[in-house]
Amino acid sequence: MIFLQISKILQEIADHFQIGRITSRKQFGGNTNENYLLTTKRGDFVCKIFLEKCLEDIEKEFSFLEYLESKNIPVSIPLSSGLEKEKRIYAKGKTIAMVCKKIDGIHPKRTIDTCKKLGIFLAQLHEVPIKTLKESQKKNFTEKSHWLMPSYLPVAIVTLRQYKNLFPREAKIMIDAYEKIKHIDITSHEQKIVHGDLYLGNVLFKNNKIIAVLDWENVGIGSALLDFARSALALSIPKTKFHPDLFRAFLAGYRAVRSFTYTNKQLADALTYTYLTRATWMLLQFGLYHPNKQKLHKYRHFFGSIRNWGNIPKSRYRWEHLYR
Repeated sequence: MIFLQISKILQEIADHFQIGRITSRKQFGGNTNENYLLTTKRGDFVCKIFLEKCLEDIEKEFSFLEYLESKNIPVSIPLSSGLEKEKRIYAKGKTIAMVCKKIDGIHPKRTIDTCKKLGIFLAQLHEVPIKTLKESQKKNFTEKSHWLMPSYLPVAIVTLRQYKNLFPREAKIMIDAYEKIKHIDITSHEQKIVHGDLYLGNVLFKNNKIIAVLDWENVGIGSALLDFARSALALSIPKTKFHPDLFRAFLAGYRAVRSFTYTNKQLADALTYTYLTRATWMLLQFGLYHPNKQKLHKYRHFFGSIRNWGNIPKSRYRWEHLYR
Protein backbone atom coordinates (compact mmCIF):
# COMPACT_ATOMS: atom_id res chain seq x y z
CA MET A 1 0.00 0.00 0.00
CA ILE A 2 1.36 3.45 -0.89
CA PHE A 3 1.87 6.02 1.88
CA LEU A 4 -1.23 8.21 1.31
CA GLN A 5 -3.48 5.23 0.72
CA ILE A 6 -2.45 3.41 3.91
CA SER A 7 -2.72 6.66 5.90
CA LYS A 8 -6.31 7.04 4.81
CA ILE A 9 -7.17 3.40 5.46
CA LEU A 10 -5.61 3.43 8.93
CA GLN A 11 -7.53 6.55 9.92
CA GLU A 12 -10.77 5.00 8.67
CA ILE A 13 -10.01 1.97 10.84
CA ALA A 14 -9.26 4.24 13.80
CA ASP A 15 -12.54 6.09 13.26
CA HIS A 16 -14.42 2.79 13.05
CA PHE A 17 -13.14 1.76 16.49
CA GLN A 18 -13.36 5.33 17.82
CA ILE A 19 -9.77 5.54 19.06
CA GLY A 20 -9.20 9.09 17.80
CA ARG A 21 -6.97 10.87 15.32
CA ILE A 22 -3.70 9.04 14.59
CA THR A 23 -0.68 11.16 15.56
CA SER A 24 1.98 8.60 14.70
CA ARG A 25 2.31 5.11 13.33
CA LYS A 26 4.97 2.45 12.94
CA GLN A 27 4.80 -0.72 10.89
CA PHE A 28 6.27 -3.87 12.42
CA GLY A 29 6.51 -7.64 11.99
CA GLY A 30 3.91 -9.70 10.21
CA ASN A 31 4.35 -12.50 7.68
CA THR A 32 0.75 -12.76 6.51
CA ASN A 33 -0.49 -9.41 7.82
CA GLU A 34 0.42 -5.75 7.94
CA ASN A 35 0.84 -4.71 11.58
CA TYR A 36 0.94 -1.10 12.78
CA LEU A 37 1.52 0.52 16.14
CA LEU A 38 -0.87 3.49 16.20
CA THR A 39 -0.69 6.37 18.66
CA THR A 40 -3.62 8.68 19.38
CA LYS A 41 -4.57 10.92 22.28
CA ARG A 42 -6.30 7.87 23.76
CA GLY A 43 -3.09 5.85 23.91
CA ASP A 44 -1.25 3.23 21.87
CA PHE A 45 -3.01 0.59 19.79
CA VAL A 46 -2.01 -2.30 17.56
CA CYS A 47 -3.76 -2.56 14.20
CA LYS A 48 -3.59 -5.76 12.18
CA ILE A 49 -4.62 -5.71 8.52
CA PHE A 50 -5.21 -9.23 7.26
CA LEU A 51 -3.71 -10.10 3.87
CA GLU A 52 -4.98 -13.66 3.55
CA LYS A 53 -7.66 -14.59 6.06
CA CYS A 54 -11.31 -14.65 5.05
CA LEU A 55 -13.86 -12.84 7.19
CA GLU A 56 -15.52 -16.07 8.30
CA ASP A 57 -12.25 -17.52 9.63
CA ILE A 58 -11.42 -14.31 11.52
CA GLU A 59 -14.83 -14.35 13.19
CA LYS A 60 -14.20 -17.94 14.28
CA GLU A 61 -10.83 -16.87 15.69
CA PHE A 62 -12.59 -14.24 17.80
CA SER A 63 -15.02 -16.89 19.08
CA PHE A 64 -12.03 -18.84 20.32
CA LEU A 65 -10.54 -15.75 21.99
CA GLU A 66 -13.74 -14.94 23.84
CA TYR A 67 -14.06 -18.53 25.03
CA LEU A 68 -10.42 -18.69 26.13
CA GLU A 69 -10.72 -15.39 27.98
CA SER A 70 -13.65 -16.87 29.92
CA LYS A 71 -11.29 -19.71 30.96
CA ASN A 72 -8.66 -17.25 32.23
CA ILE A 73 -6.26 -17.76 29.33
CA PRO A 74 -4.29 -14.48 28.83
CA VAL A 75 -5.43 -13.46 25.35
CA SER A 76 -5.65 -10.00 23.81
CA ILE A 77 -9.28 -9.31 22.86
CA PRO A 78 -9.79 -6.95 19.88
CA LEU A 79 -11.70 -3.71 20.39
CA SER A 80 -15.39 -3.48 19.51
CA SER A 81 -16.85 -0.84 17.24
CA GLY A 82 -18.56 1.94 19.17
CA LEU A 83 -21.55 1.60 16.86
CA GLU A 84 -21.88 -2.14 17.19
CA LYS A 85 -20.82 -3.49 20.55
CA GLU A 86 -20.05 -6.97 19.28
CA LYS A 87 -18.40 -5.85 16.05
CA ARG A 88 -14.67 -6.47 16.42
CA ILE A 89 -13.78 -6.38 12.72
CA TYR A 90 -13.34 -3.56 10.22
CA ALA A 91 -14.33 -4.81 6.78
CA LYS A 92 -14.50 -2.50 3.79
CA GLY A 93 -13.76 -3.55 0.24
CA LYS A 94 -10.70 -5.81 0.33
CA THR A 95 -9.52 -4.47 3.67
CA ILE A 96 -10.17 -6.53 6.80
CA ALA A 97 -8.64 -5.32 10.06
CA MET A 98 -8.81 -5.47 13.85
CA VAL A 99 -7.44 -3.23 16.58
CA CYS A 100 -6.24 -4.10 20.09
CA LYS A 101 -5.08 -1.93 22.94
CA LYS A 102 -1.27 -2.13 23.17
CA ILE A 103 -0.27 -4.26 26.13
CA ASP A 104 2.54 -3.02 28.36
CA GLY A 105 4.88 -6.00 28.24
CA ILE A 106 8.07 -7.28 26.64
CA HIS A 107 9.02 -10.33 24.61
CA PRO A 108 11.03 -12.64 26.89
CA LYS A 109 14.57 -13.85 26.31
CA ARG A 110 15.30 -17.46 25.42
CA THR A 111 16.11 -18.92 28.83
CA ILE A 112 15.42 -22.14 30.71
CA ASP A 113 12.96 -20.32 32.98
CA THR A 114 11.09 -18.82 30.01
CA CYS A 115 10.84 -22.18 28.26
CA LYS A 116 9.46 -23.79 31.40
CA LYS A 117 6.83 -21.05 31.76
CA LEU A 118 5.78 -21.50 28.13
CA GLY A 119 5.49 -25.24 28.68
CA ILE A 120 3.21 -24.58 31.64
CA PHE A 121 1.08 -22.20 29.57
CA LEU A 122 0.70 -24.60 26.65
CA ALA A 123 -0.35 -27.40 28.98
CA GLN A 124 -2.92 -25.09 30.59
CA LEU A 125 -4.27 -24.25 27.13
CA HIS A 126 -4.55 -27.96 26.31
CA GLU A 127 -6.45 -28.47 29.55
CA VAL A 128 -9.23 -26.08 28.47
CA PRO A 129 -12.32 -28.28 28.02
CA ILE A 130 -13.93 -28.70 24.62
CA LYS A 131 -16.44 -31.46 25.41
CA THR A 132 -18.69 -28.98 27.24
CA LEU A 133 -18.94 -26.57 24.30
CA LYS A 134 -22.36 -25.62 22.98
CA GLU A 135 -23.28 -27.07 19.59
CA SER A 136 -22.91 -23.66 17.88
CA GLN A 137 -19.44 -23.28 19.42
CA LYS A 138 -18.40 -26.78 18.40
CA LYS A 139 -19.32 -26.06 14.79
CA ASN A 140 -17.32 -22.81 14.74
CA PHE A 141 -14.35 -24.35 16.49
CA THR A 142 -14.07 -27.55 14.46
CA GLU A 143 -14.43 -25.72 11.14
CA LYS A 144 -11.71 -23.15 11.91
CA SER A 145 -8.76 -23.69 9.53
CA HIS A 146 -5.15 -23.74 10.75
CA TRP A 147 -1.84 -25.23 9.68
CA LEU A 148 -1.89 -28.09 12.20
CA MET A 149 -5.11 -29.50 10.73
CA PRO A 150 -4.72 -32.90 8.98
CA SER A 151 -5.40 -31.55 5.50
CA TYR A 152 -2.89 -28.68 5.56
CA LEU A 153 0.42 -30.42 4.77
CA PRO A 154 -0.90 -32.84 2.09
CA VAL A 155 -2.61 -29.95 0.26
CA ALA A 156 0.49 -27.75 0.63
CA ILE A 157 2.65 -30.49 -0.91
CA VAL A 158 0.24 -30.75 -3.86
CA THR A 159 0.62 -26.99 -4.39
CA LEU A 160 4.39 -27.34 -4.10
CA ARG A 161 4.39 -29.98 -6.84
CA GLN A 162 2.39 -27.66 -9.11
CA TYR A 163 4.82 -24.75 -8.72
CA LYS A 164 8.08 -26.64 -8.15
CA ASN A 165 9.70 -24.96 -11.16
CA LEU A 166 9.77 -21.70 -9.17
CA PHE A 167 12.10 -23.21 -6.59
CA PRO A 168 13.17 -26.67 -7.89
CA ARG A 169 15.91 -27.40 -5.34
CA GLU A 170 13.86 -26.53 -2.26
CA ALA A 171 10.70 -28.17 -3.62
CA LYS A 172 12.53 -31.45 -4.22
CA ILE A 173 13.82 -31.44 -0.62
CA MET A 174 10.31 -30.90 0.77
CA ILE A 175 8.60 -33.43 -1.49
CA ASP A 176 11.21 -36.12 -0.83
CA ALA A 177 10.92 -35.54 2.93
CA TYR A 178 7.12 -35.71 2.79
CA GLU A 179 7.21 -39.08 1.02
CA LYS A 180 9.06 -40.47 4.05
CA ILE A 181 6.60 -39.16 6.66
CA LYS A 182 3.22 -39.16 4.90
CA HIS A 183 2.30 -42.35 6.76
CA ILE A 184 2.07 -40.41 10.05
CA ASP A 185 -1.57 -40.31 11.14
CA ILE A 186 -2.12 -37.08 13.10
CA THR A 187 -5.88 -37.69 13.29
CA SER A 188 -5.19 -40.32 15.96
CA HIS A 189 -3.61 -37.70 18.25
CA GLU A 190 -5.37 -36.23 21.28
CA GLN A 191 -7.48 -33.30 20.02
CA LYS A 192 -7.35 -30.06 21.99
CA ILE A 193 -7.50 -26.30 21.45
CA VAL A 194 -4.15 -25.45 19.85
CA HIS A 195 -2.36 -22.12 19.46
CA GLY A 196 -0.30 -23.29 16.49
CA ASP A 197 2.50 -20.74 16.79
CA LEU A 198 3.59 -20.34 20.40
CA TYR A 199 7.10 -18.92 20.55
CA LEU A 200 8.94 -15.96 22.13
CA GLY A 201 7.66 -13.40 19.62
CA ASN A 202 4.03 -14.23 20.41
CA VAL A 203 4.29 -13.86 24.17
CA LEU A 204 4.48 -10.79 26.41
CA PHE A 205 6.00 -10.91 29.89
CA LYS A 206 5.85 -8.45 32.77
CA ASN A 207 7.57 -8.97 36.12
CA ASN A 208 8.76 -12.34 34.81
CA LYS A 209 5.19 -13.57 34.21
CA ILE A 210 3.15 -14.18 31.07
CA ILE A 211 0.60 -11.37 30.74
CA ALA A 212 -0.54 -12.00 27.17
CA VAL A 213 -0.24 -14.55 24.39
CA LEU A 214 -0.59 -13.01 20.93
CA ASP A 215 -1.24 -14.03 17.34
CA TRP A 216 -4.02 -16.60 17.53
CA GLU A 217 -4.50 -16.87 13.76
CA ASN A 218 -3.76 -20.61 13.83
CA VAL A 219 -5.95 -21.36 16.81
CA GLY A 220 -8.24 -24.32 16.29
CA ILE A 221 -9.07 -27.85 17.36
CA GLY A 222 -6.08 -30.01 16.52
CA SER A 223 -3.31 -32.31 17.65
CA ALA A 224 -1.99 -31.35 21.08
CA LEU A 225 1.21 -33.24 20.27
CA LEU A 226 1.84 -31.23 17.07
CA ASP A 227 1.17 -28.02 19.00
CA PHE A 228 3.76 -29.10 21.57
CA ALA A 229 6.21 -30.04 18.81
CA ARG A 230 5.82 -26.71 17.02
CA SER A 231 6.72 -24.78 20.16
CA ALA A 232 9.46 -27.18 21.19
CA LEU A 233 11.18 -26.67 17.84
CA ALA A 234 10.84 -22.89 17.97
CA LEU A 235 12.27 -22.72 21.48
CA SER A 236 15.02 -25.35 21.37
CA ILE A 237 16.21 -24.92 17.76
CA PRO A 238 16.18 -21.16 17.07
CA LYS A 239 18.10 -21.81 13.81
CA THR A 240 19.98 -25.05 13.27
CA LYS A 241 21.61 -25.71 16.65
CA PHE A 242 19.68 -27.87 19.08
CA HIS A 243 19.62 -26.80 22.76
CA PRO A 244 18.58 -29.86 24.82
CA ASP A 245 18.42 -27.88 28.07
CA LEU A 246 15.72 -25.61 26.60
CA PHE A 247 13.77 -28.59 25.30
CA ARG A 248 13.90 -30.30 28.69
CA ALA A 249 12.72 -27.11 30.42
CA PHE A 250 9.77 -26.77 28.06
CA LEU A 251 8.84 -30.42 28.52
CA ALA A 252 9.21 -30.15 32.32
CA GLY A 253 6.87 -27.14 32.39
CA TYR A 254 4.29 -29.00 30.31
CA ARG A 255 4.53 -32.10 32.50
CA ALA A 256 4.04 -30.00 35.62
CA VAL A 257 0.44 -29.40 34.51
CA ARG A 258 -0.62 -32.44 32.50
CA SER A 259 0.68 -35.87 31.62
CA PHE A 260 2.89 -36.37 28.58
CA THR A 261 2.66 -40.06 27.77
CA TYR A 262 3.78 -40.11 24.15
CA THR A 263 6.43 -42.61 23.10
CA ASN A 264 9.82 -41.54 21.75
CA LYS A 265 8.70 -42.50 18.24
CA GLN A 266 5.45 -40.49 18.48
CA LEU A 267 7.36 -37.40 19.62
CA ALA A 268 10.01 -37.83 16.93
CA ASP A 269 7.31 -38.22 14.26
CA ALA A 270 5.51 -35.10 15.49
CA LEU A 271 8.71 -33.04 15.52
CA THR A 272 9.58 -34.17 12.00
CA TYR A 273 6.04 -33.58 10.71
CA THR A 274 5.84 -30.13 12.29
CA TYR A 275 9.28 -29.07 11.06
CA LEU A 276 8.34 -30.02 7.49
CA THR A 277 4.99 -28.23 7.83
CA ARG A 278 6.71 -25.03 8.94
CA ALA A 279 9.34 -25.20 6.20
CA THR A 280 6.72 -25.90 3.49
CA TRP A 281 4.58 -22.98 4.72
CA MET A 282 7.57 -20.63 4.54
CA LEU A 283 8.52 -21.73 1.04
CA LEU A 284 4.99 -21.26 -0.30
CA GLN A 285 4.43 -18.04 1.64
CA PHE A 286 7.58 -16.21 0.54
CA GLY A 287 8.22 -18.00 -2.71
CA LEU A 288 4.69 -18.10 -4.19
CA TYR A 289 1.90 -16.26 -2.37
CA HIS A 290 3.85 -13.18 -1.23
CA PRO A 291 7.25 -13.38 -3.00
CA ASN A 292 9.98 -12.01 -0.76
CA LYS A 293 13.59 -12.92 -1.53
CA GLN A 294 14.87 -11.37 1.70
CA LYS A 295 12.63 -13.53 3.87
CA LEU A 296 13.41 -16.63 1.82
CA HIS A 297 17.08 -15.95 2.44
CA LYS A 298 16.46 -15.29 6.13
CA TYR A 299 14.78 -18.68 6.58
CA ARG A 300 17.05 -20.63 4.23
CA HIS A 301 18.27 -22.81 7.13
CA PHE A 302 14.81 -24.43 7.24
CA PHE A 303 15.08 -25.63 3.67
CA GLY A 304 18.62 -26.93 3.96
CA SER A 305 18.25 -28.73 7.28
CA ILE A 306 15.01 -30.42 6.24
CA ARG A 307 17.19 -33.04 4.54
CA ASN A 308 18.27 -34.28 7.97
CA TRP A 309 14.71 -34.27 9.29
CA GLY A 310 13.52 -36.20 6.27
CA ASN A 311 16.28 -38.77 6.69
CA ILE A 312 14.20 -41.24 8.64
CA PRO A 313 14.93 -43.27 10.71
CA LYS A 314 18.49 -41.91 11.01
CA SER A 315 17.46 -38.63 12.67
CA ARG A 316 14.29 -39.90 14.33
CA TYR A 317 15.83 -41.24 17.52
CA ARG A 318 18.07 -38.25 18.27
CA TRP A 319 15.34 -37.18 20.75
CA GLU A 320 15.25 -40.42 22.73
CA HIS A 321 17.78 -39.31 25.36
CA LEU A 322 15.60 -36.32 26.27
CA TYR A 323 13.20 -38.57 28.16
CA ARG A 324 15.89 -39.81 30.48
